[in-house]
Parts: sequence; C-alpha cells; structure tokens
Amino acid sequence: TATGLIYAVIEDIRSKVSDYRKSPDKVHYPLDILIFLILITRVQGIVDCDEIADYYNLHYLELFVMVPGIPKYRGKISVSTIQVAMSMLRPEQISRFFEENFTKIKIQIEEQILYHKEKIATRPENIKDTLGFDGQEMKGTYRKGECKRKCKGGIVTQLYNCTQRISLGFEISDKKNHERDDILPILSRITIDGMVVMCDDLNAQAAVSNAVIKANGIYMFPLGKNGNKELLIHVEAIFNRQHKNVQIWESKKPTNKQNKRDHGRYDSTKIEILPA
Repeated sequence: TATGLIYAVIEDIRSKVSDYRKSPDKVHYPLDILIFLILITRVQGIVDCDEIADYYNLHYLELFVMVPGIPKYRGKISVSTIQVAMSMLRPEQISRFFEENFTKIKIQIEEQILYHKEKIATRPENIKDTLGFDGQEMKGTYRKGECKRKCKGGIVTQLYNCTQRISLGFEISDKKNHERDDILPILSRITIDGMVVMCDDLNAQAAVSNAVIKANGIYMFPLGKNGNKELLIHVEAIFNRQHKNVQIWESKKPTNKQNKRDHGRYDSTKIEILPA
C-alpha cells in the first residue's frame, strides 16, 4: 500500500511538471524523483539543498527499495543536482504538491483504521463541514543562525477540516501572532465553498472575514475582549438596542453524573440570536 501511494504521488508530479533539461538521455536523476525527494524532506523540516543531498545519500538504500524509479547508485548525489530541480519549480508548486499529497496520505491512513461503532460520528447531510485555523509554535526546532533557544524554527499556521480530519494547507512564519497574514494566502488557494470557517477572537478581523466571504465560505468568529474590541463594543450596542427582537434557544438537561447519583444538577445552555 505504501509503495502504491508513493507511485501515485510520483505519477501526479510527473503529470504536472515537465523536465526541460537538454539531452534527456544523459539525465541520471529524473525530475519527478527529485521533486518527491524534496517533498519528503520538507515534511521533516529539511529545506536546504545541501541537507537534502545529505538525506538522499544517507538513506539511499531505503529510498531505492521503497520509491519506484530511483536510479542505480553511481556515487553521491551533488548539491547542484538538487539546485537544478529547485530552479525548475516555483515555491507555490512545492506547497501545492505537499498540500494535495499530504491529504492523500492522511485519507489512506484513516481508511486503514477501524473504529468501534460508538466512536463513529454520524451527521445529517445538511450539516456543513467546519474548518478551523490557528498558529502553533514548533517547540522542538531552532532557527538557523540563532544561538538563542527562544528563537524557534517557525510558527505553523494550519487550515484544518475538523469534520473530515484533514489538513488543507499551512504557512510557516518566524514570528508569533502572524496567523492573519498567513491564513490569507491559504484561503485564496483552497476551496472552502459552503464551509464554515472558525478561529479565535484574535483573528476576528475584517481581512479574514473578507477573504472567507470572497471564497464563498461562512465565517463564525468569536468576539472577545482580547480580539477586535471596537467591533465587540459596536455589536454589543446594537444587541442591547434591538434586544426585544432576539430569538432565544434554551436547553436544560441532567449532567452525566445524574444517571449515577441524584445530585439534581443540570447543564443549562441559553443562546440569544439577533438577525443583522
């Protein structure tokens, strides 16, 4: 199964990228193999050409067994060979390859996992997929050229399909609280038509909601004191003025412990909705 998946990824790369190098009969390293090498090293945080070449040389036997099309060993692969492959690709192509094929791998893994019946969540067809995004510091990494331990290798902002449990895209920054700037290019290249997008109150900003609307998504952003304070005050004022028009939804049910012990406690939920 793993070999079949690798072959499918290489075929996908081959269908999208053309090798323009002259004298193809003299080319020892096919471009699709080099791109696949770049992809699997990027997954592990390896991005420099010299480090990619070292990875190939160190793991050649494993790659030869696992990856169809790996050329026979003539000697160590050179850094210039990796640089040639890099020069024939745009950064957005690498990101697109990673996003598409990471999703394939994720689905392949999930299809091989069996769940108990009580763990399978069912939902009506009219319930939309929910997406979420946030930033996470790569704690086990360190920034190149920095001796300070506080300078981490990067902050990863990821757009995640919470319903399907699939990563849809990511961006890496070297500074904290850049989720807004990082999510905008992801939303511009990922299809979110009809899906609900959520985030924390720090990212409840016009730039994000405009990007979601432009992509035909539905935004559901919390407004809190840590986020867009001006918008929170504005909405609260409207809500207070128009409170007579709110629609109220309430739920009251015993807590889980009610079944074991008669303590009389209930979970109460009250939601007030104001059309605006």
